Amino acid sequence: MKRTTPFLLAVIVVAAACGDDDAGTDPTPPTTTNVPTTTAAPDPDRLVLRITDEGGFAPIEFLVNRMPRYSLYADGTLLYEGPQPAVFPGPMLPSVLSVRLTADEMDDVTVLVDAIGLPSIDNLIDTTNANRVADATTTIVTYRDPGGIDHVYGVYALGLIDGGTDEMLNLGSLIGLLDAYTSGGGAIGEAFVPDRLQVFLGEGPMFEPEFTETLPWPLDVTPAEFADEGLMLRCTVVEGAAAAEAHEVFSTATRGVVWDLAGTEHVLLARPLLPDEAGCTSN
Repeated sequence: MKRTTPFLLAVIVVAAACGDDDAGTDPTPPTTTNVPTTTAAPDPDRLVLRITDEGGFAPIEFLVNRMPRYSLYADGTLLYEGPQPAVFPGPMLPSVLSVRLTADEMDDVTVLVDAIGLPSIDNLIDTTNANRVADATTTIVTYRDPGGIDHVYGVYALGLIDGGTDEMLNLGSLIGLLDAYTSGGGAIGEAFVPDRLQVFLGEGPMFEPEFTETLPWPLDVTPAEFADEGLMLRCTVVEGAAAAEAHEVFSTATRGVVWDLAGTEHVLLARPLLPDEAGCTSN
C-alpha cells in the first residue's frame, strides 16, 4: 500500500568537512570531520490524529466533559479514555491514560490513515446509517497533516451496521489497531496528569438528595468570572498550581457533588485539557 503522508519529522543531516589550505603541496591526505547526524525532536504537543464520538442521545451535562477516544501526538504519545469504576454517581473527572507508540506502530497507523484517504479529504461526514439507526453517535477521525491542516472524516453509527464503504471499514480497522495498542495483553497505560482543566458551571443538582454530597467551593475564581458558553453553561480554564489543586480535589469527587460558596450551592463539570486543546470557546 502506497504511503503518501509520513507522521515522523524529517531527519536533518548536517555535515561539515575541513582540510588544509595547503593540501596541494602536503602529501598528507586532507582530513574530514563529520558532524554527528541530528534529529529534530518531535513537538509533543503537535496533534497528528484524533478520534472522537460526538452527538448521540444524552443530556448536555454528560456530553460537555466527554473525552476524545484517542489523541495521537507526533512523538508517539497516545492519550485515551481509561476505564471508569462501576459506581453511581460516577467520578467527576474522566480517566485519561497514556502510552507511547513505537516507530513501527506509528507506521502502521500511517498505513491506515492513507487507506482511509484522509490526506485527500477536507471534511466528509457519512450519514448513510442514519436511515437505519436512531440516536447513535458519529465517530469522527481528524488527521492533522504536517502543515497543520485538519482532514476530517466521520461515520454515523459506525460498526452498528454490517458492511459499508472501504473508508468505513478502514476507519474501523484503525480504531481496532489503537484498541490493540491500549489493551493488548492486558496492558494499561500510565495516568495522564493534566496541567490545565476545563471547568463548567452547571444548573442545579444533577441527582436526588440521597446521591448528593456538599463540599466547599474548590476554585479561586468565582461563578461570576465564568464565561458564558450558552446552553445554560458557563466555563473557565484553570492552569498551573490552581489546576493541580483542583485536580486533586476533583479526582476524589463524584458527579453528585454540589459545591458550596457562601451558602449557595453550585454544580461543576470538569475535564482534563489535552496538550493541544485551547479550552473554553470564549477564551
